[in-house]
Amino acid sequence: MRLRPSCSIIYTLAFLFLGTLPTAAQLKENLSPEVLYAKSKPSVVTILTFDAKRAALGQGSGFIVARNRVVTNYHVVAGSASASIVFDDGSITVVTAVVAGSEPKDLVIVEAETGNRPTLGLGDELQLKVGETIYAIGAPNGLSASLSNGLVSAFRQDEGQFLIQITAPIAPGSSGGPLLNSQGLVVGVTTSRLKDGSFGFAMGAGDVQHLLKVPLGIKANLSDLTTIETGTPSELNSVQVLFDQKKYDDARASFSALSDPAKTSFDGQLLLCKIEQEKKDYDLAIQACNAAIQSRPNVGEPYGLNALSLLALGNTEQAETAASNAAKLSDAIYYKNLLGLLHYVEEKYQLVQKELPADSNDAFVLTLLAGAAFHNRDYDSYRRFRDKVTVLKGDNNGWTLFAAGAAAEKDLTWDLALDKYKKCDADSDFIDPICIVAIVRTELRQINYSAAKSDGQGVIPLSK
Repeated sequence: MRLRPSCSIIYTLAFLFLGTLPTAAQLKENLSPEVLYAKSKPSVVTILTFDAKRAALGQGSGFIVARNRVVTNYHVVAGSASASIVFDDGSITVVTAVVAGSEPKDLVIVEAETGNRPTLGLGDELQLKVGETIYAIGAPNGLSASLSNGLVSAFRQDEGQFLIQITAPIAPGSSGGPLLNSQGLVVGVTTSRLKDGSFGFAMGAGDVQHLLKVPLGIKANLSDLTTIETGTPSELNSVQVLFDQKKYDDARASFSALSDPAKTSFDGQLLLCKIEQEKKDYDLAIQACNAAIQSRPNVGEPYGLNALSLLALGNTEQAETAASNAAKLSDAIYYKNLLGLLHYVEEKYQLVQKELPADSNDAFVLTLLAGAAFHNRDYDSYRRFRDKVTVLKGDNNGWTLFAAGAAAEKDLTWDLALDKYKKCDADSDFIDPICIVAIVRTELRQINYSAAKSDGQGVIPLSK
């Protein structure tokens, strides 16, 4: 009989693995300004906009948030017929589409070929404190890749929009650039300044997160930006706020009081799906996400949410299908990672190695890849991935502990073997049942060995 971790454990690990808990980002060390700039600069771009006759209209800043996805301010590209992206190395590409946008939040995500350039990670603006040091990178007055620093001076509300007030100098051309905390995470997008230049303002990174999760059903052109309707209908805003505050009971009650058009809209059903999922009412979550899929069948997010609900219910086969649909409809690495996790749970180890990136620096991804290689008897790859995990986590990682336990068991040092196997099973990145099986096997062998040794204590040896 094969032992497997419970669905609740797998579900928890899935969320940890897929980066849905922002607290891990808070644990990173503060970077020096020199290191922060060097790491962030390749991801920051200058954006040039043009009219239908290719006459220059203006310029702004932006940053790579995912492969082929660039964030900037709505006002930077609105009203233009085309736009070019200028990278730090001088290369130029063109904007091919708008994939998400919100005029009230002055944010837009455009599609452009970014190649293998790095992305900037998103932090949590709600963790910022007044007086905290922040950094802005942009192209003020056309001076590309310029770094400025300052402090968070206040938090403001402007027509219902949350704004971060900063002392870092920004100027025309800075709009759309990243606002970074001392760990190098994007906590905001610089958007405006006072006329006297004393203070600047930035939209929060949470608004970018929302746009990434709720893309347009159909990609739009830059010329459509004055007419597209994006984001959450205003009637849903109060529910979204309660959800963001993790007040899921209140969010559900508030949702019930909405008008029927708001409740039955794509955004409404998607939000309801998330609420029910957080409430662990997975059947209701699936029902709501299915309604969202019927409304916009070419959007990946509801399929991905369904995959998580189905995984929590133990229906790995349907979860795999849903995750596969999400991965086909979205470029987000999130869904390929989820699909790789599901393949591992289903013991489809060959597929795990196809879905997960071998060059990853994520300990959980590397742990899965090591396990897939081990089960595929590709021991060279197994040792390579295990060594990479050891570099990241030290010797107290699942596969290194398993190897130590196996060596101790071979030497008949049972207590040491059991200690290593138990620590292996306790590793939060380790979901493979192999150490649970090893614990049971070792305990039985230890009992049998002790019994055999006891039976032979009264026997006189044949020779001295």
